[in-house]
Amino acid sequence: MNDQRILGNLQPRLRTERINKELFGGWPALMIACVHRHALVLTAGGLWTCGVGKDGLRRHGDEAYKLVLTQVVAEHWESAQIVMVVAGGLYNVAGRTGGGVWT
Repeated sequence: MNDQRILGNLQPRLRTERINKELFGGWPALMIACVHRHALVLTAGGLWTCGVGKDGLRRHGDEAYKLVLTQVVAEHWESAQIVMVVAGGLYNVAGRTGGGVWT
């Protein structure tokens, strides 16, 4: 994401920067999905999202614009273990163990 929403500000950067796992609870990242205005980081500890929240896009129950990664409450996924995520311009898709899918 070239506007660095996941680093907590909108400062442009001329070089890539390492994102410390403390930004998503200290869990190692398993999968990352991002598009123009939002990003998802799947960890062993759950799903974290940031960016545009229009129409509930990030699954936080609001439309707030999040500048830092924020964990999605497990109840929003019926406490399922999410194992795969995909991000699109106006959608996200998450797959869980056993084959369940949310979008």
